[in-house]
Amino acid sequence: MKLERPDKIAICFVDGDKKRTEDQINQLSGVENIFNVEWIKRYEIFSGPYISFSQIINECVINSESEFMVFINPKTIVSAEDISTIINDLCNGFAFSSICSFGFWGVTKELFRQVGMMDERFIGGEYEDNDFALRIKQLDVAVNWRFILSKYPWSPYTKKPAIKHITKTLFRMKWHIFNDLHYRT
Repeated sequence: MKLERPDKIAICFVDGDKKRTEDQINQLSGVENIFNVEWIKRYEIFSGPYISFSQIINECVINSESEFMVFINPKTIVSAEDISTIINDLCNGFAFSSICSFGFWGVTKELFRQVGMMDERFIGGEYEDNDFALRIKQLDVAVNWRFILSKYPWSPYTKKPAIKHITKTLFRMKWHIFNDLHYRT
């Protein structure tokens, strides 16, 4: 279903570091000529550690006044053109649009109303995106899933936190995999 182009959008930065967030805002030069932007900067809300990525996303959704939302990971290289691409996808019937998977993505709040908020039980930054993506798939809605590698200059962790991968058990309890298909338990 096509949606009207929004007057206002929320751009949510999930990083707690002011400098990295401000660097990304500078990369988005010109976006305010295209959209009325509600800037949601995590460092202004709480710069300390969150127990889960889901908690950060959910707080943005709850606190935003905008129906259209774009989420930006600190590792992502962003541009005003990318924001327009995501919003155009959402206006043209996609329920989820990404430039770099869950590193740079957008939805409307309607998707959260249908699929639910992100599951905050997934701690340590693992599996919450897989869970959310599977719940979106169950809705049978259009998704424009991109991972433009040049926009996400990833490098492996040199020091893994002890909490990393702890939620794999929760994911396996929540989702049963049979013949490469996921079923909600």
